[in-house]
Amino acid sequence: MKNLKKRIRNGETLFGCWLNLVQGGCVSIVNGCVKIPEKPGLGVELDYDQLARGRERYEKCPYRKRDDEAQMRKHVAPDWKRILPRW
Repeated sequence: MKNLKKRIRNGETLFGCWLNLVQGGCVSIVNGCVKIPEKPGLGVELDYDQLARGRERYEKCPYRKRDDEAQMRKHVAPDWKRILPRW
């Protein structure tokens, strides 16, 4: 657990890209617990400049569009067709 906390603080985990969205760094974990704030919310403030930069990176990402039907035809069954259920 100590190693995990150290890696989270250093931003080396999968969640490291989200740690810079919180002003003042990540939420402190003491003995596996997080202090619950007195007022509503999670007790953190977001860095909206970092959030805007992340949005720009997301918009510029060339491989974010998915074509699940083509992949299913390629890897599972050539005649596969997506049929949405009628509820």
